Amino acid sequence: MLKDASAASIYGSRASNGVIIITTKKAKQGATRVDFSTFFTLQTPGPHIQMLNTQDYGRVYWQAATNDGAVPSRPFYTFQTRTGTDGRPVLDQVLVPEFIDKEQTMRAADTDWFKETEQNALIQSYNLSVSSGGERGGALFSLNYYDNSGTLKHTDFNRYTARLNSDYNFLGGKLKIGENLTVVKSQRAEFDLNLVRDRTTQLPSIVPVRTVDGIGWGGPVEGMSDRDNPLRLLSDNRQNRSNTGRAFGNVFADAELLPGLHLRTSFGIDYSMYKFRQIYKTYKAGFLSEANNRVTDNQRFYGNWVWQNTLNYDMTLGANIS
Repeated sequence: MLKDASAASIYGSRASNGVIIITTKKAKQGATRVDFSTFFTLQTPGPHIQMLNTQDYGRVYWQAATNDGAVPSRPFYTFQTRTGTDGRPVLDQVLVPEFIDKEQTMRAADTDWFKETEQNALIQSYNLSVSSGGERGGALFSLNYYDNSGTLKHTDFNRYTARLNSDYNFLGGKLKIGENLTVVKSQRAEFDLNLVRDRTTQLPSIVPVRTVDGIGWGGPVEGMSDRDNPLRLLSDNRQNRSNTGRAFGNVFADAELLPGLHLRTSFGIDYSMYKFRQIYKTYKAGFLSEANNRVTDNQRFYGNWVWQNTLNYDMTLGANIS
């Protein structure tokens, strides 16, 4: 790490907090080598809040209302009770209707929204590199593919990375030319995951995932808050993914003009391209609905380049005194 006047003279104001110099992997002289590696990992969802199921919710609600001296009255619930030996009411059974909507398209369910929206995620990575070196220098090329299917359904992420590093000597070692270039292309889910996670705790378990035909979405009905089906949010947004491309690196030349005097020139780039097309699909989930298809398109291209030229003179004054 450089953190002195020499760093500022080369990198300017960007070196105010210091400069970290990373030496990239290079080819070994006199050898051609091919390396391949891979790994697989299974990721499981972490612990989640244990929500009440449909029956337990009814029992808890009945007990709370009874403790307050109120008559339990809750949409979708009927309570069968009797009087205990101590004169207090005792709950025998919680009854729910076959359907929770007037159109009879949604059967009363016992949905665990966490289980419906989560999954085991497979993480995989593949790495391939080819390097070759000779008397004048060498080159190394590498490819990497990384994929994570995500513990939340339809939230996978993948990335491709390509790297090329090379340097060669000319004119008896007085001129060195090389480059370090990396290109990355990635794709990820691009919507509000916090919105999905909130809905897994706010939509009652009595709401089914699908309507009785297995095609339509279950959703809130009269007497419930307007909390959408979290699996619908994930499924209807699975096509909404951002694509990002980035290219960064530099090309350099180092020439020895005189013994100990070197001129180095370097041209570096860092450019990114972002593209995101979001499609809002028509849907109906309980009393929530959208009648119109919509699409938004967002594209950005940005980056910077730096051209650096430095002279470095190395000389020794006097002799070592032992």
